[in-house]
Amino acid sequence: MIGVKQEISGFLVPYFQAGTDRILWGIVNLANADSGDIHCLHDDDYLTVYEPNGHVRWQGLIHFEYKRNNSPRREFWTRQVVMGYIVHGCQADCEPEKWAEMFFEKLPATLRKK
Repeated sequence: MIGVKQEISGFLVPYFQAGTDRILWGIVNLANADSGDIHCLHDDDYLTVYEPNGHVRWQGLIHFEYKRNNSPRREFWTRQVVMGYIVHGCQADCEPEKWAEMFFEKLPATLRKK
């Protein structure tokens, strides 16, 4: 439907897409968890992340930046490294390690696609 934003409820995952060498940030849809239905986050999506007890840990509009945490290794000049992993983008208003922790902890979340 035109004008209707898709909302996905599930849990966050650090996702290695086939053919890439870096982590993309995604959410697994609880309604289709067995299918491996992973939705990657994009700029202008709206994400709400919850603690296991239901309290909101982080929420906001997604806006990735690609300059912080650039790797000092010559072969990774244009790549960001967070917690020892090569990643594709970090949330602009969140510390990279705190951002990545939410995905590695597979916290519950809802995502409203732009």
